Amino acid sequence: MPGNTMYGVTKMFLDGFSRRLNLEEGSHSIELQSVISGCTISNFDKSKNDKAPLRAAIPTFPWSTVKSVVEASLFACLWFRTARWAVSSENFA
Repeated sequence: MPGNTMYGVTKMFLDGFSRRLNLEEGSHSIELQSVISGCTISNFDKSKNDKAPLRAAIPTFPWSTVKSVVEASLFACLWFRTARWAVSSENFA
């Protein structure tokens, strides 16, 4: 969307930073998860510069609620942790 350059660049930086930090600190059992949620209905974009016309231009199907994004993120985090544990525990069987 026009006018969101800094937002997009910052989001890309944080995702790359999270991935690199995960590689560096993974051996210490520290996990980071970067959530790139896409179109999310929140109070974040409600400001004096109302973006309702831009938001209206996006079809309704890709929009998520904050709650559904958090739930999906936590589910994915737990699922990958469980899958990784199951694979690594096979080495000890």
